[in-house]
Amino acid sequence: MKSTIISNQRNQIIDYIRRKIFSGELSEGSQLKEMPLANELGVSRGSIREAIRQLEQEGLLEYKNNRGVFISVVEDGPIEEVINPIRRRIERYALKLIFQNQSRDVFDSWDDIMARLYFACKQKDVGLCTEADIEFHRRIIEVSESSDLLAIWKTVVSRTRIRIYKSYLNFKPSKFMSIYNNHEELLNLIKVCTVSGINKLNIC
Repeated sequence: MKSTIISNQRNQIIDYIRRKIFSGELSEGSQLKEMPLANELGVSRGSIREAIRQLEQEGLLEYKNNRGVFISVVEDGPIEEVINPIRRRIERYALKLIFQNQSRDVFDSWDDIMARLYFACKQKDVGLCTEADIEFHRRIIEVSESSDLLAIWKTVVSRTRIRIYKSYLNFKPSKFMSIYNNHEELLNLIKVCTVSGINKLNIC
């Protein structure tokens, strides 16, 4: 029971900091100071440090030697021209492994993700849309059961999270459901795709 409470607190702190970053309240390049944040939330510095470690893995924060923790600065050019093509290639290879080694029934496990994405789009919640989008693509890697691919994918995606959020932040209210529709279309295509057709998939 105690471990569950601790885990819930850590997740709440992570979500709180993440939303401050996404909203721009914590701007790119600014320093994140542990003590003021701990006092603001009424938690220990140790709890803040645990959350920081997770957010560093997500690419939202970065530690600079002898200076402290800062909000990551994300450049659009490298992400669009280099990182996203790498991510799509990793996901296509993961799909190849799935098609070769598993039943297509595994794609039924996307139902919960699609439900969360649908809810997020209906609510027009940019943060929830971002996390559900990333979870959709992460599931592809996880189902492939390749720990190497997952490790590489995590590194790549850690640099894209803020950019995804920013792109959704500019969406008009009427456009939010297109996020769900695009992922639903991709999932339906994946379910009927062949190994030879993987490279033709337009992975969003």
